[in-house]
Amino acid sequence: MPEEFGNQTMRHYQTFLLRHGQRSNQQSNSMPLWDLLPKYGVPRNQQAALRDERGDLPVLEQRFEYLGQRYSLYVEAARVMRADGLREDVYPSEREQLVESALRYLASQHPRGFYTINTNAEAPVAGVVFSVHEIRQLLAKRGRHLTYRDIRESLYVMLRCYIEVDTADRTASFGGPIITGVQRVAATNGETVDGDNALWRVVFNSHISQAIAQCEYRQFDFDQMVRCKAALSRWLYLALVHRWRNASPVHPLRTSLQEVARDSGFLGQGQVRKAASKLDKALDELKRVGVLRDYDREEQRGSKNKLLDVKYTFHATPAFSGQVIDAHLREKRSDERDLRRRNERGASKGIFGQGDGYVWAR
Repeated sequence: MPEEFGNQTMRHYQTFLLRHGQRSNQQSNSMPLWDLLPKYGVPRNQQAALRDERGDLPVLEQRFEYLGQRYSLYVEAARVMRADGLREDVYPSEREQLVESALRYLASQHPRGFYTINTNAEAPVAGVVFSVHEIRQLLAKRGRHLTYRDIRESLYVMLRCYIEVDTADRTASFGGPIITGVQRVAATNGETVDGDNALWRVVFNSHISQAIAQCEYRQFDFDQMVRCKAALSRWLYLALVHRWRNASPVHPLRTSLQEVARDSGFLGQGQVRKAASKLDKALDELKRVGVLRDYDREEQRGSKNKLLDVKYTFHATPAFSGQVIDAHLREKRSDERDLRRRNERGASKGIFGQGDGYVWAR
């Protein structure tokens, strides 16, 4: 196997800290900032109203905050071919959110993900090898059904769109498509590179490659996240993974409708009442999949009883609290010395001594 699929950086990325009985093939990795960018917030069925007379979409601009830092996001639409042969501009949206999550999940599973150093630019390069059929089956098993055409189109949307993120003071910036460096190889002699089983090799955005190089990611339950039907629910799930570092029955998390609307991009600029209803439904879904035990809401009203905002308090389930603890311990304990010890002794024996209830698994 080529070194890029089995080097220490990729082994680190694909090794999870699990309690006895957990399965590593439920786990994936989430990147701070990148996975919370409001880049998927405009649904396909709302994009037609934004096109000009030529069918072009404007550059989408969204201001948001992450960990107290203010940012601006700019999204240039991808130009893709429709089923009728015509081309149109498309923003990445819910479908691309699912496909990107699936790609990142596969990269977290040995031996699909790869990592190397671009010797010309001396920059890290990380990506994944997969087939369209594999993506379709992976999502279908978890209740998310996309056609082969849907997936291929989403891959081209992620390849042809352009994302730029700037700090509010313009002192830092990064950009690029969601995926790049696409190569395709036919799976068999009788199949073309357009076949559903053809192998794709894609490189992730440089921000993701850099995060993998620096071990800046958190493990989470991919199966649980993908069981959420709404794109807003999936965004909230990852937001909680990163923001709720001390999730427990005695440490609730507080936020507001205005904050979620600003940072997610999924609630638009419509009526506050409709936005609150949409957020409530997303939170009910997080209760259904076992993330939230419950949530409290306090409405803020103005003159004539007009709804201005809603303050929320989230209460985690014991299971989700355990996931947060596991992710924190993985960050704390998975340094180079621990990885060497794990490689020497084997993942099945763990590295934390007898009786601590954890194992490293890949």
